[in-house]
Amino acid sequence: MEVVSRYHPNSIKHALRITIGILLLTMLVGMALIPAASAQEELTASEKPSEWEQGLIDALNSNTKSLPTDDVVLNYCEANKDKVSILKNNTASDKSNLRTY
Repeated sequence: MEVVSRYHPNSIKHALRITIGILLLTMLVGMALIPAASAQEELTASEKPSEWEQGLIDALNSNTKSLPTDDVVLNYCEANKDKVSILKNNTASDKSNLRTY
């Protein structure tokens, strides 16, 4: 017994191409929008760095001897021991007070 399709083979191929095209287009649009939505982190540039932070930034920017970054930070911290405080419990709640540059 032979099964007879009421659709022409070319129309099935055409519908499959359209379906795949729509799926790919949806994926492309989704890939473009999802990173943009998740990257909407509020950045405030109005907060000025403290005197100590600004000094460290200046030391890193004026590294004319091409020292490794770790050495520049270590040298700056040793020179400014009176201004440096060490965080003892670095928990998630403490991290909210830290800034990343």
